[in-house]
Amino acid sequence: VPTNEREVQHVMANPVWQFVKPEATINLCTCPSFETNTTGWTAGAGTLARSTEQQAVGEYSGKYTPSAATTDGLYNAHTLAVSTTYTFAISFYGVLGIPYRIRIHNQSNGVDVGSNLQFTGAGAWRRQVITFTTSSTGTSYRLFIEKDTSASVGAYYVDAVQLEQQDHATTYCDGDQRDCTWTAVAHASTSQRSGQAAAGGRVTDLTTTSYLQIQ
Repeated sequence: VPTNEREVQHVMANPVWQFVKPEATINLCTCPSFETNTTGWTAGAGTLARSTEQQAVGEYSGKYTPSAATTDGLYNAHTLAVSTTYTFAISFYGVLGIPYRIRIHNQSNGVDVGSNLQFTGAGAWRRQVITFTTSSTGTSYRLFIEKDTSASVGAYYVDAVQLEQQDHATTYCDGDQRDCTWTAVAHASTSQRSGQAAAGGRVTDLTTTSYLQIQ
């Protein structure tokens, strides 16, 4: 799901007919775009900072400058329900050609959940999405965004973070976006969007959707 002009340009270069079907959602990430702080995010051996150098939404993104450790990265901590399906999505700007991954870790038992999402830096913004189901025990989770066996110390950027309790992603929602609201303090609470909102929802591929035309 594109969130900015560069992501739209990428989609236009690889065209697919799509439309957005309105759908309600709650974004469980309370610091999704780094506009005012980095609360809820933890750096590994590298350095995390807010940055205006690159952004997918708003004025800031999270800039992570990793150490040479080959799996160094940052993580967002959450308390999640057991045996429940979630979808985690980020806009990611990585160093061209460097391998990265999203890894879901159950901190309660020390075991990763499901398969990692592996991808390669494009030197531009790309949307990355992973769906996972939590374990039957333990509720403390860390959602890692990290290098995938690379010694690169080049900075990468994270923005427009969304965690939803459902089996698919919807368009990005935080309280600064059209038809979305913060549930409490701006940039320090979850966000929500009504199912009646026209500005966001589930992106549907027309090539895989059938319609009955009545004349």
